[in-house]
Amino acid sequence: MKQLAILMTLALGCSLVHAADPAKPPQQTRMATCQKEATASGKKGEERKEVLRACMAAGKTNGKTEKTG
Repeated sequence: MKQLAILMTLALGCSLVHAADPAKPPQQTRMATCQKEATASGKKGEERKEVLRACMAAGKTNGKTEKTG
């Protein structure tokens, strides 16, 4: 019985730790990916902004966004 209580306490503790670390929303994940892509392109200023816009727009049109309902 004591082992069961310890096991349940550990499981609860692990689930609370996992709940405290929420996953990034899809837009933040996409933005981070697009930022890396823009940096890798080596472009600056307006050209970089265009790369970011195109990347973000591509994420919206190819089904990477999650629908909330």
